[in-house]
Amino acid sequence: MGRNNFDMMRTLFTACLATLAVCAPAAHAQLDLPNLSQRELRCQVNINEATENYVRSSFTIRRDCFNMEMSGALGLEVDCTVNVDENNSTGDPATDELLRRASARLQTTIAGACINSDLEILGFPGFCPFPEVGRAFDVFDLNGCLLDSSFDLVEFLLNYEQPEVEEVFSRPDRACRNTISEKSSRLFTGELTARQTCLMRQLKGRVPPTVDCRLEESDDDPGTGDSATDDAILSAHDSKLRALSGTCRIIYLNAVGFPNLCPSPEGNVYPLTALRECMFASHHFDMIRFLDVMNPLTSKCGNGELDFTEQCDDGDNITEPGKLCKFDCSINSNCGDPLGTGAITLGDALFILRASIGLESCDLALCDVNGSGYISVTDALLALKYVTELEVALNCPDPISLTCGNAVLDRFEQCDDGDVLWTIGEECNASCLRLDCGDANDSGELTVTDANIILSTASGLRGCDDTVCDVNGDGAITSTDSLIVLQISTGFDQPVNCPLF
Repeated sequence: MGRNNFDMMRTLFTACLATLAVCAPAAHAQLDLPNLSQRELRCQVNINEATENYVRSSFTIRRDCFNMEMSGALGLEVDCTVNVDENNSTGDPATDELLRRASARLQTTIAGACINSDLEILGFPGFCPFPEVGRAFDVFDLNGCLLDSSFDLVEFLLNYEQPEVEEVFSRPDRACRNTISEKSSRLFTGELTARQTCLMRQLKGRVPPTVDCRLEESDDDPGTGDSATDDAILSAHDSKLRALSGTCRIIYLNAVGFPNLCPSPEGNVYPLTALRECMFASHHFDMIRFLDVMNPLTSKCGNGELDFTEQCDDGDNITEPGKLCKFDCSINSNCGDPLGTGAITLGDALFILRASIGLESCDLALCDVNGSGYISVTDALLALKYVTELEVALNCPDPISLTCGNAVLDRFEQCDDGDVLWTIGEECNASCLRLDCGDANDSGELTVTDANIILSTASGLRGCDDTVCDVNGDGAITSTDSLIVLQISTGFDQPVNCPLF
């Protein structure tokens, strides 16, 4: 999968912390599962078990490395997070050897279990890189994908668990840091095991297809439809971080490196409650994405409905140039990069030029680099200037909803009235954004046209929502409201006070 696999979804953690409501999943939907042969079932079981074991081993080996580093047993030049291969080393030979053995066990297990299996039936390559044209995805590609994805995941989570060490820690400080890392990692692996067990039982026909092994109604209510899975998930949530209170209760967390990457509340002392919330959130929201890498056949990404790990879901697993929603249900929010390479290039500028004359389709959040509300030759020119390292400010508009009109309040939506039709004066526009008070034609500012619309509404000639046209908030739309907007449009400083939504 490569190092970019999980980097694409990092902002999800912060977004879900800020507004968990929009990360809520849709209702249960029955999976349409194929009948797998015993060979394919055996392959999938081994993929899941071997990868889980590899991740657990990686956490343990690297955590031991950090512990030795904190105790002064290793030099500070050691990097316990390095991806060990023939060219890279952590700096500690013993750690390197343990990681190589763990990698070998994973590859041997997958090769033995899947060498003659039809990986396409299992959904692969899925969220793994496609092989070059003319060659089928094979077990060697699968092993590479699982190793890369596992490393990306473990590295990301360890960056939260293990702030950079710059000194030798006391025994109580080391104990606190180790407990934070161990319990946080077990929270992740515990929930991963619970959901993978559910998926495997479902593929074997032991759990009905109406059960949604990925579903989560809330932190305290997984709601998968299978009580054993729900209990196991809640156990992973509840028990793993509880031990922090005992081990770290008297530890000054700032002295052992926190908040590190965690959100920092106001105050001079970083509280234990904030640490628990951060460890839960950071370890929780990447779990489904990792589950999808191993189990693409049952992934919900691409079904057109948002689940709690997705930034978008436009109904397929394809990344197309100019398309906001990527193949893994993450969003390409890199303004000026419609090709999705991660950097703005000459190819992006040419694509924007083609979009400006109607030869390509491109989302405004990617190609409207000057924020004008439409894509023009000017946007292509600005992108080209950026590529040539001239001083250019890119100002794409915020991404809009990709599920507007489904009557569910999703990410990037302020409202959703169940359709994408919009008429002048309606408070919820075709992008599922609310009109500003007085802006009846949704132009972005109050104009004479808005005043005329409000006057027509006051005369009974058209309709307009109170939240848009009752600008003085008196409960009725009258000529007074029209006059207020007219005065604002001609430069008078007048307050507006539409009813709340």
